[in-house]
Amino acid sequence: MMKNIVILILMMSLIHAGCWFDNAGGSKRALLVLTSITKSNPFAPIAPGGLQATPVSSSRIDLTWHDYSDDESGFSIERSAGGDFSEIASVSAAVTSYSDSGLTSGITYYYRLRSYTGLGRSVFSEVASGTTFLSGSGVYYYIRSDATGANDGSDWTNARTALPDPLVRGRCYYVADGSYPGYTFNDPESGALNIIIKKATAANHGPAAGWQSSYGDGTAEFQPLRFTTSYYVLDGQAGTGFTIRGGFQGHVVSILSSGVIVRNCDLDGNFQYDYAGGVQTDGACTGFGIGDESPWYASFVTVEHCSIHDIADDGFQIYNSDRVYVSDNVVHSLYSCGTDAALDGPCFNGHSDSIEIFNLANSEFNRNFIYDTEPTNAALFFGNVADLYGGYKVYCKNIILANNIFYMPRAGFVAYFDEADGIKAYNNIFWGRRQGAYGGLSIWKVKNLDMYNNIILSIYYGHMHDVYRPTQHRGDYNLFGFSNSSMAGEYREQPHDIVNPDPGFANPAVTAGTTIPNPTPADFAIQSGSACIDAGYSGDAVIAIPHFDFSGTERPRGTGIDIGAFEYGP
Repeated sequence: MMKNIVILILMMSLIHAGCWFDNAGGSKRALLVLTSITKSNPFAPIAPGGLQATPVSSSRIDLTWHDYSDDESGFSIERSAGGDFSEIASVSAAVTSYSDSGLTSGITYYYRLRSYTGLGRSVFSEVASGTTFLSGSGVYYYIRSDATGANDGSDWTNARTALPDPLVRGRCYYVADGSYPGYTFNDPESGALNIIIKKATAANHGPAAGWQSSYGDGTAEFQPLRFTTSYYVLDGQAGTGFTIRGGFQGHVVSILSSGVIVRNCDLDGNFQYDYAGGVQTDGACTGFGIGDESPWYASFVTVEHCSIHDIADDGFQIYNSDRVYVSDNVVHSLYSCGTDAALDGPCFNGHSDSIEIFNLANSEFNRNFIYDTEPTNAALFFGNVADLYGGYKVYCKNIILANNIFYMPRAGFVAYFDEADGIKAYNNIFWGRRQGAYGGLSIWKVKNLDMYNNIILSIYYGHMHDVYRPTQHRGDYNLFGFSNSSMAGEYREQPHDIVNPDPGFANPAVTAGTTIPNPTPADFAIQSGSACIDAGYSGDAVIAIPHFDFSGTERPRGTGIDIGAFEYGP
């Protein structure tokens, strides 16, 4: 089927090295800005979606995906082990699986694919990853804080009482319930071979003898963790089996390297505040700090299924990084001790942000839920740009936001899109409390912005003294709570955009922008009669609408795609 799009979009950027100063006038930090020249062919087929990578052995990972085009000639599959992606195979049209064999044990492999015809190739699917099983004898070690045996880690009776230093590449360390000190992961690398740390559970606690159910029915709590060398998997397994508790002023988890995966963890910043004295007395400034310390650089970092809460300042602080994948996390209870010195404390850095990003490239944020925070905004993409439209400086590039829920009733804006080139925002919810022209998105010095199928309280360019640029800020099929289009220089609704103060959320208090205790994602599901139902865009060769919603339901559920993070259905 030929798509009825006849516009050829040429997007170009430059590679340069740059630097920036911190808000206190501190030292310069060296930066890397990537260069790319991309031509998007609107006659190419629609991209595949729902890519899954499932390890089945120490040498094989099986891939599955969904085919959403009826005119492709085939699919091109690319793989990375933490470096550049390269094509490993192509399969015929309508094929939706592939087995990648001959792999090395204990390595995390990243995959993406796209469809192609004789007229061109689609945009890429989402990135999926899988880690091959460990192989060989003696690959499992056991950690239990109250063990009284030989302390050699050989089984649960003789478990070590803490993680040893150093750890061994190609080994898996099972950790039982208990309290453990902080740790710096700085073990020498051996290619891309992982070290795996798993929370022991009843279902998965290794093959050794001596296991008792009481070792795995709670949580394992660590003090702050820091990764300074690459290739680790930290997996809390069921729920948030690992709790990592923040110390005063620092990060709960620092990732200053590549190929690090953190999943199923609870990051508790342990925030304490003397309300009578008006000062922070304890707790971490930041939940995840990724690549944010000079001269460190992070790439191929995955954070998924984590809870980040009770933080003084930023939930995520991601600087100078490439290919960071943040999905299915919950961020809440952030206390704004960095916002314009509004509260006293050691965490001031000019702004407090649920997700603060500087000089990040080629990254994805999917299905995250952010609420009950007091920062300036839920997401801030920023750089150091003299004139992004006419030249180069340092900025964020190629960022995908899909199926996220950002609820910020106590902030001036839900999100800032500042100093960025290539933000793709699809099926998100940006909602809060209307405050005159304020309350939704602030946009400043952004190129190649695509916004489709979002529920957005509003857009206001005037706050940062920018103006709407139709050739750079493309969008349609969004629902806006209110419009600023009567003001000069503001966004003009497109033919399929909707302006309606009531998106039809399940919880009317959310619609009103009320601060409510413990909201859930279900509060933001749309109900019968919502203007969002069947009003979205299905996508094309350039606009890759996510094929599954926040809860994993495949789109469309009705006669058409719905606007927002959820598909409507009884």
